[in-house]
Amino acid sequence: MNYQPFFEMHILLSEQLISELQAQKPAIALLLFLTILAIYFASTAIHSALKLLRAPRRNYPAHSKVIAND
Repeated sequence: MNYQPFFEMHILLSEQLISELQAQKPAIALLLFLTILAIYFASTAIHSALKLLRAPRRNYPAHSKVIAND
């Protein structure tokens, strides 16, 4: 057992728990990365789906600024 600093508190942790947490670090990092990636792809898919469902832009040529060359 040893004391480890955690959020400015010293908590008594066992060496077994510390070694298990060290072993889980890559899995936790991978899970965090994949979660962020999944949120990114989901938001991109939702954005493109909403873009497809939106009404198309209308073209009003009478309102555009046309310079007549007379």
